[in-house]
Amino acid sequence: MAYRIANLFGFEVLLSLDDRARSSALWQHVLRPAATKVSQAVAFAGGAVASLKPSGNPAVPAERNVRSMVTPEQQRILDKIKGIDWYHTIDLGNGIETPGRFNHRPIVKDYLLPESLAGKRVLDVATNNGFWAFEMERRGAREVIAVDVQTHGELDVPPHERPTLSAEKLAERRDIGFNVAKEIRGSKAIRQNMSVYHVSPETVGTFDFVFCGDLLLHLMNPVQAAANICSVTSGEAYIVDCYSPFIPQMAMIYQSADQGTWWGFSYSALERILRDAGFKKVELLNKFKAPANPGQPAFLWRAVFRCTK
Repeated sequence: MAYRIANLFGFEVLLSLDDRARSSALWQHVLRPAATKVSQAVAFAGGAVASLKPSGNPAVPAERNVRSMVTPEQQRILDKIKGIDWYHTIDLGNGIETPGRFNHRPIVKDYLLPESLAGKRVLDVATNNGFWAFEMERRGAREVIAVDVQTHGELDVPPHERPTLSAEKLAERRDIGFNVAKEIRGSKAIRQNMSVYHVSPETVGTFDFVFCGDLLLHLMNPVQAAANICSVTSGEAYIVDCYSPFIPQMAMIYQSADQGTWWGFSYSALERILRDAGFKKVELLNKFKAPANPGQPAFLWRAVFRCTK
């Protein structure tokens, strides 16, 4: 099993570990936490100060050459976003973007979302920092509801690992980035602190358009999650998730939540999960391979499904 430690300037740093090594106390309680800290430190140092984008020019990292050029408004925004663990790269306006670990903007076109969502009530499942919620708002949605867990402890942490986490870690907030980005952008999107396991017509209502990206592989029970998404879809749902073209037929690889990922899906298994969840029509719109960030090698395969009942 290859364990990802960090990405350094487009190169993945990996450790190759067999099952015995990964199950050892030395790895679980000493080396793995240390590797996580290395990854976080590299992510922060490698880009993690926000970027400033002079009009018409590529983004320029904030700490390089432009400190003396920062306007008071830009500095106000930089102060607000400092210290937040940004998952998404989000354009905040005024030439500033968040230093997200994943930049979806260059690959938005591959998701084949409707150009217009005008007049539609929209749900973004597992919104994290809100990139897709804000994108759907930009496309004219009448109302955008974004759901995700509020704390780290509400994630699908393996039961054996949960007792090893501190109370501080379990209570770590996951909604701060969304709330800050929403304020800066002047967004009207509403975030509801809720696990996908609690999504239902009774808790959130029904929606003309539902979006869920890269979630099912991170869940203990992806079928239940997909069924809940189906239950609130009155129009269509776009469900996008990672799969491996090297996993045969409807097989799945159990990854034991290593690095937060429970499953490796074959394409056929992913499609069947959506059908078993209750969607009568599951239409493949696109398959594409993409990097996590521009300039990196493309290594993640994703399938885009349009699902209706």
